[in-house]
Amino acid sequence: MDTETRITTWRSILADPQKSWVLYENGTCVVLPSPGGDPGAEATAVLREFGPVHPGSPAGDFGVIGVRDADGWVVTGRHPDVLTHVATTEVPANVPESDFAVGLCGRAKRDQDAVELRIVHVEDGRLHSSREAEEEAGEVGEAADPEAEGGGIPGAGGARSRGGPGGSGGSDAD
Repeated sequence: MDTETRITTWRSILADPQKSWVLYENGTCVVLPSPGGDPGAEATAVLREFGPVHPGSPAGDFGVIGVRDADGWVVTGRHPDVLTHVATTEVPANVPESDFAVGLCGRAKRDQDAVELRIVHVEDGRLHSSREAEEEAGEVGEAADPEAEGGGIPGAGGARSRGGPGGSGGSDAD
């Protein structure tokens, strides 16, 4: 999957344009609830600590969340703001599609991103917040709740938690 497609996918998954997030080469996204001066450095510190996989420990656990607004799934780990997208085309064709197979694929991608630490995009929601505040100063409008349809992904507008073997589980949030 190319970088532009990954960016578009994460924008649709994290429906709140005021969210700040950093995307890594293999599809791992670190959401920054309150970013400071350098979102890339902050996200890298989080991924360096919480990204590496250690099977048999909490660092090897994962959950799988099906997404409505994008192709595939989001795989979670032990840090709630470290998420990895797995497209349907990334699950090997010779492996039956299951939460376990998807989770292992996402976990491997997260581990690779944690080792390589190659940032491909920084989405700074604070910039959107500033523009929106300027626009609202001149207009009165009703804002939609970006999490009204979400379920399980920080700032997601169209996600459904499915849980997965080896993971933190979850329940449908339809």
